[in-house]
Amino acid sequence: MRLLMQMRKRDRNSRKIFRRKNGIGEGERIELQRDITK
Repeated sequence: MRLLMQMRKRDRNSRKIFRRKNGIGEGERIELQRDITK
C-alpha cells in the first residue's frame, strides 16, 4: 500500500503500470478513486 502511494505521487503512468501488472485489492481501488476525484 505504501509503495502504491509513493508511485502515484511520483508518476501517474507508473501507477497505471503497477496496477496493470499486479492487479489491485478493493481497499487500494478505493484509494485510487479518491485520488482521481482530487
